[in-house]
Amino acid sequence: MSSIEGAAITAVRIEGVSHEFSSIGGVVELHIKELPAGLGDPVFEKIDAELAHGLMSIGAIKGIEFGDGFKVAEKKGSETNDLFHVSEKKRIEPKTNHSGGVLGGISTGQDFVLRLAVKAPSSIKKEQKTVDNQGNEVLLSTEGRHDPCICPRVVPVAEAMAALVVLDLILVQNSIANKNDIMENAKDMLTNVDTQLLLLLKRRQQLEADIKKMGSSSKSLDGHLQSELKKISRELGLDEAKMIEVWNKIIELS
Repeated sequence: MSSIEGAAITAVRIEGVSHEFSSIGGVVELHIKELPAGLGDPVFEKIDAELAHGLMSIGAIKGIEFGDGFKVAEKKGSETNDLFHVSEKKRIEPKTNHSGGVLGGISTGQDFVLRLAVKAPSSIKKEQKTVDNQGNEVLLSTEGRHDPCICPRVVPVAEAMAALVVLDLILVQNSIANKNDIMENAKDMLTNVDTQLLLLLKRRQQLEADIKKMGSSSKSLDGHLQSELKKISRELGLDEAKMIEVWNKIIELS
């Protein structure tokens, strides 16, 4: 059946329910294409859990399933496993998509497929028995214009919610990547600083040797230098005692 034929049958069904002064629910299927692999988390921020959280927040959504959904309860593991293979593009990827684009809470890069169960609108013209706040039995009928089926209206709302969730996960992933880049840059800078310190220490040893040849020595931290070191340490927010200790060690090594 083509999508046009299916839409025509659906329209007839909805119109029939409307003539009965009632309403009807349905299933909205959502495909997220071009989703990068690696979004999500194995435990607390699974991509399917995050999408379920967002999409189930939409009014009238009463159920959600991913990939084969509840059908997996009737199948064997050999029938639902998405085994990997080398694709025509020479990439390692799942050969099937029973899981709907997610494995272990992380996107696979395949189309993300999910379905939403949408309940029938509760506001209907058909009379139904209920009770008032005094417990008296009354007939309830909702007047005015009300959609007999809100599935068409759910589509753009679900798309928008899914886009927000995916964008949030992409920002999280970028944050992790940027944090790793910042950490690597910091490590490189620290290595450069350590290298410069070693070069300066080596230079100091050479100068100390030259001073010795001239019959003198700087193997002491005199009062003036000690005072200057304490002053500089205070200005830089460093521990004065530790800086004096470090400096004495440098003099000893020189």
